[in-house]
Amino acid sequence: MLADKRISSLNNEMRDRIYDIFLEYESMKCTTREFDLSDFVNSLHSSLVSEGYNGDMVDFFYIDEVQDLTMTQIALLKYVCMNIKEGFLFAGDTAQTIARGIDFRFEDIRSLFYTAFLAENEASNEGLKHGKRVHLSHMFQLSQNFRTHCGILRMAQSIMSLLYFFFPSSVDKLNPETGLVHGEAPVLLESDNDENAIMTIFGESKSKHGNLHGFGAEQVILVRDDATKKQIIDLVGKQALVLTIVECKGLEFQDVLLYNFFGSSPLRNKWRVLYGYMEDKYIIAHSEQISHPGFDRSKHYLLCSELEQLYVAITHREQQ
Repeated sequence: MLADKRISSLNNEMRDRIYDIFLEYESMKCTTREFDLSDFVNSLHSSLVSEGYNGDMVDFFYIDEVQDLTMTQIALLKYVCMNIKEGFLFAGDTAQTIARGIDFRFEDIRSLFYTAFLAENEASNEGLKHGKRVHLSHMFQLSQNFRTHCGILRMAQSIMSLLYFFFPSSVDKLNPETGLVHGEAPVLLESDNDENAIMTIFGESKSKHGNLHGFGAEQVILVRDDATKKQIIDLVGKQALVLTIVECKGLEFQDVLLYNFFGSSPLRNKWRVLYGYMEDKYIIAHSEQISHPGFDRSKHYLLCSELEQLYVAITHREQQ
């Protein structure tokens, strides 16, 4: 169901290894008589094909955050919509594809409509037989950002530029977003001791009630995973809202503190591959001779998800 131009980031050896893991996983599920979400979705497809759908049909579907769905999940909608040709409107941001197991582009939805929606529709098949092209609506980009100021948008666009450069087939190429309000770029805070940095941010001086000064309802600390979340909660208690990047999806905050994103990254020193982009775009001179590895898609495949997570964290704040 993917568009023809998609390229796997895995070499043959890694693909074989992953397939072996998949077979072991399937065997484990059979042994324990369990199922996962993919099994459930596939079972729904089988039941709807063999038994049909007897409930009320839906006229139109309007789906937001569509990048969090798999193609097989989206394909379920064809069974319950009476208006296959014009009954769907999808909205989303491919750069915010951080749900595990999902690699989304709007081009894939267009491919899905041809193969799984229109091709199975009798009227569309008749049109194809007579050489008539089935018309799909154009994609419209909402490039005016009403939430975030220009300083944050410029940083977000720099992350998109990295994704376009290293992973051109993984995200849709879009025009840069524009904002209505000017603002400064996000601030980078450095500290030799992470715990001291957190305590400094919240203020070592206590109020007359003996409590540390905390964040308000419009502020949040974003962390990479649940382990780091627990670590920060142990430090600040109820003085701040602490969420993982995945948990912040769909939420908006005035101020965001992104905690230790690069220090906890599984890429470790492989972030140096970004120097290749900086040289290509003349951000740094070739004469500086900064040592860095050449980009290898099979070795640096994690970079794509890391950049997408960073993009999500940055774009969920309105001010700083």
